[in-house]
Amino acid sequence: MALKHFLAVLRKNWMLVGVVLSIAGARAAPAVGARDGPLYPDITVKYLAVALIFFLSGLGLRPRQLAGAVANVPLHSLIQGFTLVAVPMFVRYLVAPFLYRAGLDRWLCEGLVAVACLPPPVSSAVILTKAAGGNEAAAIFNSAFGSLLGVLVTPIELVALVDAGGASSNTTGAGASDAMLATLGRVFRQLFVTVVIPLFCGQVARPRLEAWLD
Repeated sequence: MALKHFLAVLRKNWMLVGVVLSIAGARAAPAVGARDGPLYPDITVKYLAVALIFFLSGLGLRPRQLAGAVANVPLHSLIQGFTLVAVPMFVRYLVAPFLYRAGLDRWLCEGLVAVACLPPPVSSAVILTKAAGGNEAAAIFNSAFGSLLGVLVTPIELVALVDAGGASSNTTGAGASDAMLATLGRVFRQLFVTVVIPLFCGQVARPRLEAWLD
C-alpha cells in the first residue's frame, strides 16, 4: 500500500521529479549536456525537444480549444501586460532595490532586472501550465506571441530600466533597424519550425488518434 501511494505521488508530481533528476544528472555529468557534448543541446533541446512538446500539445488539444484561445483577447492582454510590464516594473522598483540594500552586488541586481524584461521561454511556459492543469491552449498562443512581442518591447525596457553604468551602443539609425529586423526574422523562423509546424502536425494527426486520446 505504501509503495502504491509513493508511486502515485511520483506520477502526480512528474514534472518536479523530472526537474530534480535533470539537475542531479547535470551535476553528476555536466559534460554530457555541454554544447559540444554527446547530446548536442543546440539541436536536441533547442529544436527537437521543443518541437516534440508542441506536437504533443497539438495532438492533445481539440481545434475548437485552440480557436477559442486565440480569440480570448482580454486574457492575452492580461498575460502580456503582466509578463512584459508588471514583472519588469516590480523587479526594477521593488525587488532590485531591496536586494541591493540587503547586500547583493549592484550588477547582479541590474542583471536580475534585465532578465525580468525578457519574455518567458516558450517551452517552459507550456510545460508548467500543463503540469498545473491550466489553459494549455492559451499558454501556447501567449508563449509564441510573447516571444514576437518581446523582440520589440524588451529592447525598449532594457534601455529604460537597466542602468548600464554609462555604456552606450554604437548601433544607431539604419544599423539598429537592420539588427532588429534580423532578430525578428530569426525569431519568426525559430517559432515557425519549433511551434507552428509541430502544432499543425499534431492537429493533423489528432483525428486518426482521437478515440485513443479521448
